[in-house]
Amino acid sequence: MWIVRWIVLVVIIIAVLWFSLENQETISGVHIFGWQSGEIPLYVALFVAFALGMISFLLIAVFQQLQSLSELARVRRSKKKLENELGELRRELDTLREESEHHESEKDRLREDIDILRDHLDEAERKAGYAPTRAERAEEEPAGVDFGDEDGEQGSPGEEREEDEGDQEEKKE
Repeated sequence: MWIVRWIVLVVIIIAVLWFSLENQETISGVHIFGWQSGEIPLYVALFVAFALGMISFLLIAVFQQLQSLSELARVRRSKKKLENELGELRRELDTLREESEHHESEKDRLREDIDILRDHLDEAERKAGYAPTRAERAEEEPAGVDFGDEDGEQGSPGEEREEDEGDQEEKKE
């Protein structure tokens, strides 16, 4: 690889020397912002112009690189902030899932307790010789709680009223 670098360097030096030898004539001077140079060879004026252009390009490139680095730092800070927020949201989601599972198990336990209490109530009613109608049982249950009918199916309140009216008509006959 070092050979390639040396070959490129020799080619550049030869090109610069050739350019200098081809542009030997002199120019009367260069006027820049009120400053005037004396007589100089053309190749010197061209090299100075080239060097000033390269320095200008370097300054612009450095400025753009600094802007890019600043933007990169801002994006990294934003990324870190968003990753932290994502981690917090995932932890919160896990907590909510655990709470949901706990509530589900608590709900299942309460349903089992209700079934046990219903069984005890039915057994006590059988022993006492009392068998309430579904309407009477619905009146005893707390408002807003639908425990379903005997078969475990839940019906709408309108369905229960229609069935209760039908039970009452049968009792009248």
